[in-house]
Amino acid sequence: MLPGLDFGRVGAFEEELDGLLQIGCRFFDGRPLAGDIELGTEGHVELSLFLQDGGEVGFGHWLLRVKVLHIRFALGPAGRLVLVEGSLSPESLFPPRMEAMRCKQRPRTRLRPIWLGLFLVLGLALGASAVQAQDSTPGLEYFDIPATGTYFWRYVPPSLPTDRPVPVVVFLHGSGGKPENYFPFVLGPARVAGCVLVMPHSKNGLGWGDPADELTVTESLRMTRAALPVDERRISVSGHSAGGAYAYLLAYQTRLRFSAVFTMGARYYPVDAVADPSYKAPIRMYYGTNDPNYFTGSYESLKQQWQRLGVPWEEEIRQGALHQEMYNSTTTQGFQFLLSKSYPGAEPACAAGPDRLCLGGGRYHAEVDWRDFSGRTGAGSVASCSTADSGLFWFFDPTNWELMVKVLDGCALNGHHWVFAAATTTVEYTLTVTDTLTGETAVYHNPLGTPAVAINDTNALSCP
Repeated sequence: MLPGLDFGRVGAFEEELDGLLQIGCRFFDGRPLAGDIELGTEGHVELSLFLQDGGEVGFGHWLLRVKVLHIRFALGPAGRLVLVEGSLSPESLFPPRMEAMRCKQRPRTRLRPIWLGLFLVLGLALGASAVQAQDSTPGLEYFDIPATGTYFWRYVPPSLPTDRPVPVVVFLHGSGGKPENYFPFVLGPARVAGCVLVMPHSKNGLGWGDPADELTVTESLRMTRAALPVDERRISVSGHSAGGAYAYLLAYQTRLRFSAVFTMGARYYPVDAVADPSYKAPIRMYYGTNDPNYFTGSYESLKQQWQRLGVPWEEEIRQGALHQEMYNSTTTQGFQFLLSKSYPGAEPACAAGPDRLCLGGGRYHAEVDWRDFSGRTGAGSVASCSTADSGLFWFFDPTNWELMVKVLDGCALNGHHWVFAAATTTVEYTLTVTDTLTGETAVYHNPLGTPAVAINDTNALSCP
């Protein structure tokens, strides 16, 4: 049984429960809440709350010490238990000012104290939750990890093409949580961003840092590689709270070659040096101003740490948000940030050749076909002086360059990659720039006998 549980204040029922314990209550500032209470790890109850705030759905997940949680339930519609009233003492794990929160629902019905039945029924309900999520969400699958005795979920958005390499985001849950708690606030953003989501569960369930946790992450990725073509340049890591902290520790203290990091409400841990000598993964940090990890020093310490290590970083700060609140817009922007970064030299998709110019770190390739006034045709040849983002083609003589092409990242400005080109010729040519990740192409044609005009296409190819 759970130590410290005050059985004099909790009731149970013989009836089968439809789901978890449903509650309704309000934040200290009056915002409405609804959510679930689950029996979690020994000695704790897990409370997941959902709130409506400014048109966005936020998410909170807390671990509560059972010995200071006083609750009373009644049997509601469809066999659900509903909270009649409850209060949290100052000893709970809620942030400041949440201590006085009180929840009230409907009039209490007579409770029958059948304690063993409560635990058995709740265990069955929780055990079935993963199966229900898998059945109801296309592309979401559960996998056991025999090497560490835990599991992971993988989400492949149905609209994501899997006939070409796909970007992967590893998402790590918060302390005391599990991947399932975060489904409402990571699956949609993954679908919008266009990535595969890998969501492992930590070994001990209370946090990250167990010796088996790194193996859990690498096994999740290995099993994903076995099932899907993975873009090795764009495997990134993210997480909330303790999961966010472990995300940056994995990125900077190992050589797992993550392309970028996105954290939400992460605590500060020291990183003396970046383990990977060839790459420092950019990081994006999110905090609410009412998050203790924001106002008690972690946020400032992490900024100073990234500056000292030379790690590129950016941030989003949301006024009034708590540590446990997550927002779809924040997660979407975070995932888009991750997908915009590439690990250098990790199997670029573009294979350079005599008539193929690779641009944008290997993501794009440009090719040119030409026809002259005599009817001769051919492919433009790549000149030897190309750079990572721009290059030159010649048609007839390697010392007589005809066309310059470059691709620039304009995602932060208008959500597109830009194509610029300039030619000094009147022969007919067709320039094709291809995004090897999405298959999207931008095609430009110059008719025979027409002086070529400059190309300044700032809406050429979609991001990320």
